[in-house]
Amino acid sequence: LYNNELLQGGIMESPPIGLPLRTPTTWYDVPQQLSMLIGCYENDTMSNDTDMAMMNSSEILDCWQSVSWNDILMAQRSKSVVKNWYSMPFTPTAETDLIPYQPVEGFMDSNLSENVPPYIVGVNMNESNAFLNTSLHYTYEYVYYALLVQIGQENTEMVFDYYGIDDMNATDLSATYAQISTDSAFKCPVRAATNANVNNDAWYY
Repeated sequence: LYNNELLQGGIMESPPIGLPLRTPTTWYDVPQQLSMLIGCYENDTMSNDTDMAMMNSSEILDCWQSVSWNDILMAQRSKSVVKNWYSMPFTPTAETDLIPYQPVEGFMDSNLSENVPPYIVGVNMNESNAFLNTSLHYTYEYVYYALLVQIGQENTEMVFDYYGIDDMNATDLSATYAQISTDSAFKCPVRAATNANVNNDAWYY
């Protein structure tokens, strides 16, 4: 939407603009870890398996294509790949010539937003319910730690206070956790981006 010479308008549904994209310094981290987990890694300094050593890019791609979908799915669910609550393992690379800003920063930059054509954007209620891991127990302790590693103690306590989480013995905070996730990744960033549009040609639902 930054270039209205190509686009006359935009319609966006549930864009996760609150989630950071990979950058030139982080883009390779997840592919590297995933390659190691499925046995397709090119550097023998990181592996004791000589069959995985010294692969070039073409060989790594061939290796990926030979791995079963089940092995890739299990590797994607590994804690070493999906490290944290906000993680999106594979994204476009921001802070480049093509995408110079993180999405939420770009929308809120007045120098950029004045060139953005009219657009409408919406978010589904309870969007993050679809992303909850049903095998996990969203206890008070789990939710607190999940937020702590992302936003620090002070902000975590502010979030707990805002959402009324005060029962330290709570064993099922899945609905609250989903609401926090929806608000932080979708609803609040989208609303902020819409409100920041200097031309007022943006609508939120």
